[in-house]
Parts: sequence; structure tokens; C-alpha cells
Amino acid sequence: YTLSSFESQFSRPIARGQKRKASVKDLAIREDALKDFKELLAGAVLRRTKEEVALMLPGKNDRIVPCPLSDVQRAAYRNLLASPDFQMALGRRQVCICGAGRPCTCGTGPIWRHVHRRQAELKGLEDEWAAADDCVCR
Repeated sequence: YTLSSFESQFSRPIARGQKRKASVKDLAIREDALKDFKELLAGAVLRRTKEEVALMLPGKNDRIVPCPLSDVQRAAYRNLLASPDFQMALGRRQVCICGAGRPCTCGTGPIWRHVHRRQAELKGLEDEWAAADDCVCR
């Protein structure tokens, strides 16, 4: 096959048939081109599935190698664990919607913005900062 004959016989018909506004005729031509292309590949490509070669494969061997964190990695991990968003994910902190007296996350992390953006929309305020200013836990 030359490049132009490959494109005219396979590439363009398949691409046209994949478009969202493809006609029924384009879809039929695409299916025929795909079928012909698969037949062409079948003579040149050996394809075996996992089931066909499973007995020839070696057994799985997991090796767990513990390695200590560097000082920078340890500090980053501690910062992650202490972050308000992570504490919230662990259920150790409550989102500020806002039962007074509960720990508040106003101004820290991405979650508070989502919460207060919703509050701002409901109250007709300009942004999440304005909603956070209204928050009784501050």
C-alpha cells in the first residue's frame, strides 16, 4: 500500500464514520473499511490474549522493598496530614456550614471555597470570600 491508497481505502473512511454527524452511509463505509483493515492486519500481526499464554507466563512475584522517606518527603507528608482538607477527608474536621463552635476551615484549602461559593450563590453575595465573612464561626 502507498500512503495515499491507505488513506483513501482505510484512514479517511474510518475517520469520516467516527464523526458525530456521520451519515448512515458513512457509518456503513466505516464498518466495511474496519473489517477490511482487520483482515489485512490478521495476516501480518500475531495477537495472543492473556488466556492463550497464561500457562507460559511465570508466576507473579511481588517484592516489597521498604525505603525511608527523606527529610523533605517527611515534612511534605506531615504538612499533608495536618492540612484542613485532609483532616476533613479523615472526618476529624467539619465543613463550615456552620454550626457555631465547630472547627472552621474558612480561608484554608480548596474545599472551603467550594462550600462558601455555594453559600455565596444562595445568598446572592459576590464571591466565596464574602460568604466566609458572613460565617458565624469566624
